[in-house]
Amino acid sequence: MKATGLRRQVQICVGKAGMSVGSLTYFRQGQRENSAFAYEEAWLSNPARFNVSADLQLTLGFQHHKAVSSQDSPFHGAIADTAPDAWGRRVIARDHGRVDETLTRDADAAHDLIEQLAAYGIDLTEVGETLQTDGLAQFEQAGYDKGELHP
Repeated sequence: MKATGLRRQVQICVGKAGMSVGSLTYFRQGQRENSAFAYEEAWLSNPARFNVSADLQLTLGFQHHKAVSSQDSPFHGAIADTAPDAWGRRVIARDHGRVDETLTRDADAAHDLIEQLAAYGIDLTEVGETLQTDGLAQFEQAGYDKGELHP
């Protein structure tokens, strides 16, 4: 029987503009895990470039990394730092695919309340749009949209 593997690739971007720095590819086959990172040519020619991890040189081509032990990350240093730790991985594994009871608890009562509000002439869609419009206006007025704060 042939072992099937998993391969996932993501783009690594920085800044508000989401400038692409490079691509990260993750591989898993059975218990073996590793990754490879490659910088974009545009990133390497950018005068403001920097290496995203101390163990990733500013060079073209894939730079491979594998975990030294089962307790280590298959990713390069700074990228590994963004992943959940052992406790976080246990929580994700335990809760993955489960719908928490709190998502459905009291759903019928909430539906009834929404119908009552509609019977009183309260349009929740309109209320939501007004809150969004007013909230954005206050956000912009305070200067949060430009990184400035005006209390």
